Amino acid sequence: MQPSDFNNPFIRNVASKVRESNNLMFMLALRAEDIDKDFSFNESDRQTLGWPAHITNMYEYRMMWGVDYNRLYQICIISHCSELEYFFKALFDKYPHLPKQENNFYQKFGLVIKELKKTGIDFTSLQQDIDLVSIAFQVRHIGIHNMSIVDEYFQKNTKGLGTLGQPFIVDQKFVRDTSSAIDKILKRLDDALPPVSA
Repeated sequence: MQPSDFNNPFIRNVASKVRESNNLMFMLALRAEDIDKDFSFNESDRQTLGWPAHITNMYEYRMMWGVDYNRLYQICIISHCSELEYFFKALFDKYPHLPKQENNFYQKFGLVIKELKKTGIDFTSLQQDIDLVSIAFQVRHIGIHNMSIVDEYFQKNTKGLGTLGQPFIVDQKFVRDTSSAIDKILKRLDDALPPVSA
């Protein structure tokens, strides 16, 4: 969504920051592999560092150490959820009818939505988007605390997604779908809450 899609200056400002931050992270995730393939090492540097002959660029160097470029898409999700968490904290501060909460409350997406529903905001038409963002918050959790390795807690909270003991793969579609779902949630709040300054 574009800034003109939002009426509430506060939500417009946050939505724009979230969108542009996501665009930056996503662009870097999309381009990183190609950038690394274009980053060549000269032969004398390779020999000085004792690398095998096949290591001629940054991509091959990273592959030598088992670096997973998919981690960049996971970082997109981590960033997106962190920005949404910050938004919720600011939202509850801006609107006096929303009850004050402890800081860790905002990390719990489901509880935030539940609290917003209590104030009369209807998210019924966005349930699929809420479910997706709930999964994104679980991806964020294992991305931060477990190097994205699926554990039993993750599977329990995502209805069995991922393979136990393996990294949860985040692809471009998941990043885009999460971004779109967050936009819809922000737009719903934009429509439901009285405008306040940014």
